[in-house]
Amino acid sequence: MSIWPCSASIRFVGDGQPVEISVVRRMNVEYRLVTRDRPLDFIVVASKPGCVQSDSNWLRVYTRVFWSSTSQGSQRYSLSFFCADSEIRRIELETRRSMSSYGPGGRSVGEWRSFFVRIPACESRCRIVLNPCDVETLAVRIAFRSPRPWQPYRLSGLRRITLLERSNRQDTAGRVFGCVRPGQTVAFPLRGPCRVRVRTRINYDPSMSDRQSYTVMLRDGDRELKSALLHATRSMTAVFAEMPEVVPSTERSTYFELEGGYHTVTLVLGGTIASSGAIAVEVLPAEKYE
Repeated sequence: MSIWPCSASIRFVGDGQPVEISVVRRMNVEYRLVTRDRPLDFIVVASKPGCVQSDSNWLRVYTRVFWSSTSQGSQRYSLSFFCADSEIRRIELETRRSMSSYGPGGRSVGEWRSFFVRIPACESRCRIVLNPCDVETLAVRIAFRSPRPWQPYRLSGLRRITLLERSNRQDTAGRVFGCVRPGQTVAFPLRGPCRVRVRTRINYDPSMSDRQSYTVMLRDGDRELKSALLHATRSMTAVFAEMPEVVPSTERSTYFELEGGYHTVTLVLGGTIASSGAIAVEVLPAEKYE
């Protein structure tokens, strides 16, 4: 009879370099078919107000295109989401052919694309309709799931100021911004793939009229990501804890996406007579498609 030691270990000797191997496990996921002649009808019983299950008022709708043998590159498609006979979302999506998933009989399908819909806190009759487009058949899966929260990105080298809302709203109270001068270039590194949201405000002094405009320029190295002309007015509820002498404008958001790899993003807030502005960057890491 062999007696094993109480404490066992394996120790590697030499130059055997460790690597990670991703193991893909095959599983079947149930979808429902939608065509232009056959919409998908279903009933949702969402949670009542005050229920601790916050996700149960959100639906995440996953979609997959049944790939045509003549399709090349990507496919665009459009669908509408109805609740209680009223259209609440019109969705346009674009997908590529999936290299790891397939439908019945080995038929090719697209990578999944999804969107979120908030449902009233009651029993609702819903419908998904495939709008006229090149796609003839769509597979749909529905789950109770709320959107992922954006992750704040800390900008270095800027004065930190704290935005407070007099209404004490949970989603904006105590958010941190960086104070910038108009025309100042702010550079920050990001690793993709990810989706990025840039929140901006300008700061009013008593000499400024209520309606103002400003620009936001975003670049990834030499490549322009976004150039936006934004309009704002004085906020009626916001104040900066560290700068009570100025009045923040209403907030505007600018979005862009980054591909995989390392990026150096530069941001310039300009085109304004305001002496200062405020910026905050938030990141949503990309999800891996099935």
